[in-house]
Amino acid sequence: MITIDQIKELKTYLVDDCHNMRLEQQESYQKYIDDTFPLPLITNLDYIVRLGAAADLINGVAGQIITSNPQVFRGTIGKSKTAEQSALAVAKECNRWAMNGLTQSPQLYHEFVKNDIGLGEAWIHTFHNEMLFNWEPDDHDGKTWQEVMPDALPVKFVNMPPTIMFLDPADERDGIIRRVIISYERMAGDIQRVYPYWTKMGNRKYSDKLSFFIYWDDEIRYAEGDNEPLLREGVSKDGEPPELSNGEGIQENPYKVCPFSHAYSGFGRQSEYNNPATLAISRIHYMRNKMVEDETMRSDLFMGTHKFMHKHIDVINRSAVKLGDDAFSEYSRAAGKINILDLPPGAEFEVAESLLPDQQAFEHYRMVHAEVMTDDPPTTRGFAGGTSGRQEDILGGRGMNLYDSIVTGAEQAFAQSFGHGLKIIEELPFLMPPGLKAEDIKNNHKLTVMLKADDPIEMGRLAADGDRKQMQGIIDHETNLIEYQGKTQGEAQLIMAKQMVDEVKKNDPIIRRLVALNVAKEMGMEGEYLQLEEEMVEMGEGNTGGLSSAPKIGSQGGEPREGNIKTDRGREETDMSRERKPPRRSPM
Repeated sequence: MITIDQIKELKTYLVDDCHNMRLEQQESYQKYIDDTFPLPLITNLDYIVRLGAAADLINGVAGQIITSNPQVFRGTIGKSKTAEQSALAVAKECNRWAMNGLTQSPQLYHEFVKNDIGLGEAWIHTFHNEMLFNWEPDDHDGKTWQEVMPDALPVKFVNMPPTIMFLDPADERDGIIRRVIISYERMAGDIQRVYPYWTKMGNRKYSDKLSFFIYWDDEIRYAEGDNEPLLREGVSKDGEPPELSNGEGIQENPYKVCPFSHAYSGFGRQSEYNNPATLAISRIHYMRNKMVEDETMRSDLFMGTHKFMHKHIDVINRSAVKLGDDAFSEYSRAAGKINILDLPPGAEFEVAESLLPDQQAFEHYRMVHAEVMTDDPPTTRGFAGGTSGRQEDILGGRGMNLYDSIVTGAEQAFAQSFGHGLKIIEELPFLMPPGLKAEDIKNNHKLTVMLKADDPIEMGRLAADGDRKQMQGIIDHETNLIEYQGKTQGEAQLIMAKQMVDEVKKNDPIIRRLVALNVAKEMGMEGEYLQLEEEMVEMGEGNTGGLSSAPKIGSQGGEPREGNIKTDRGREETDMSRERKPPRRSPM
């Protein structure tokens, strides 16, 4: 097991050496997102115009590429009915977690994507529901939380700021985090609230910032606040705080997994040393100089235009009389205002000449701004750019393909995060939600998550392709609904069950007669219905209950042939037999 000295040594290496360039880079990205980056060529700060191009790009794209209907799938181990039911139960519970992410504030998926696009990486933390963890049935009439709050989530998910997360690149395999350190300046009051036995609060203010870090791996966790270990176990005795976990503050990880998921943006590249600075590359990394030029020129044009519209006035006094301070106290430049001024002979007004920027300057700025907009075309943010809706759908879809790596990374990260949730409730069985059993999970935490927003053209093609393949017998109905129509496994099975019921209602004459008879009873017309039914039987129209009779059977079995077609060749040439042509003449 790792020691405290080794943990501190790892922290120093990760924070001060391994990730220092990545942090500087992300601080620069944040200035562009907040639109507070410097414009060194603008000396008069009153004329700076902020355009918010980076924030527009990130916020606009995040709302377009992520769906409002996230879906989670869990594959089966084996082909038994029990395995299928277990997979369905796990998928149903995970889909409940996924849908809850849409109601969080800030929205779970959008926040993840915005971090990934803007800062080059994103993190999710999975943890147990503290209220359910501390649930005491004795305080709730002996009832468990599953009985009182069956809709409560046993685990929670939260986005973590990338600037406080420090992974060990040597211990990351296939996106799975083995150990991580969270390090930042934390408010003293926040530390005291989470760790009530922390002894260094003293007379500090709630808002005082102090050093804090916590270490996680698959086996243990360790936390420090202002160089004091924070994790304790047991209960307080005689006003004294409980003993430190393991005597040093090292606590066993109750989850048996490092509960963090991570994804890079995909805009960077992997270096020979796995340097995080080359992997955590923002979408705006190569746009920053364009944004500086854009806002600099816009500010220059604003300043020149403003001075042209508000020319200053000089008073030239050629008389020997000095003008007093109150000579222009009642002077106004408001529209329609009449000014009466008592000026000595030789004093006169002169409007200073101010030039409007040349047309070439405006044209150059238009070109500079267009270059910025090419990195964030309007079609990717839902704005109309032409008169052809189909063309805009195609262009918008192609623009969104630039962010496929973002969506794929988010799907993988959330699949791992939901898998961590399954691992947590497996290790803490009192958190097992209603409808799910430990036998359903069986240490299988592998999930598939779909987050990509639907492309209307692509979805239409996919749906049509699925219908075609089902009609040709290439795929079954369930595969069509899941893989081509975008339904979950549970939704697909419910749809098929309802369709089966509808088919029975329409095609089974007994069921149809029962339905008709019940309707007649509800209307108080049961007697009339039965009498009419008897009359129809006597007339030879069949006992159908007002519905069509059963299918007729031909002389050779099956349904009667149509068009008097008797041979295989006749069936092949039905189009010729149906054409209205005169009989062909005999060759003789």
